[in-house]
Amino acid sequence: MLRYFAALLLLVSAAFAKEKFQHPGPIHLDRNGEKWAEKTLRKLSLEEKVGQLFMIWVRAEFLNANSPEYLQLRDQMQKYHVGSFAMTVRFEPPFLYRNQPYEAAELLNRLQKDSKLPLLVAADFERGVTMRLYGATAFPHAMAFGATGKLDYAESFGRITSQEARAIGVHWNFFPDADVNSNPANPIINTRSFGEDPQQPTSAAPAQTG
Repeated sequence: MLRYFAALLLLVSAAFAKEKFQHPGPIHLDRNGEKWAEKTLRKLSLEEKVGQLFMIWVRAEFLNANSPEYLQLRDQMQKYHVGSFAMTVRFEPPFLYRNQPYEAAELLNRLQKDSKLPLLVAADFERGVTMRLYGATAFPHAMAFGATGKLDYAESFGRITSQEARAIGVHWNFFPDADVNSNPANPIINTRSFGEDPQQPTSAAPAQTG
């Protein structure tokens, strides 16, 4: 458990931002990383350790550093020792309001600065960062990659999405998933799946781990 927690803390370090495709697997810290994680963990109170396990949503939008909205967000983060955020944008069905990358980067960087410990930031970039923010690379649904039968395309999708996500301060993408399009009438899975053959999602999905 301690090693898992230590690895979680270190995920947000820039040292783990790799340019090339990586096969999914456990994170191996170097000795300095292990020493930092163990030392930091020993200093945390039980309340702080519990807080590190929580992830809350944050909208990627401009918030003045002295605005009541940001001050409340910062104070709640510090009070409850929040360990991670899931970045999103305003969604009023059926409309999803994308924002600019700078707004997301500025807000996430400010939260990192105001947090006692490095934050783990996640987001749902199912079709790339452009799904939530303007100006990023546009990609088709996963089924398009599955239809090509070319694993290199899925790897490029994952690599580019990872690079653009890290540029704005996001470390963890809630995609890809291994859904199989087994029911054509299901409007949720649908083109979000790599295909109806179970071998397609299992072979293509890991290739997008950045």
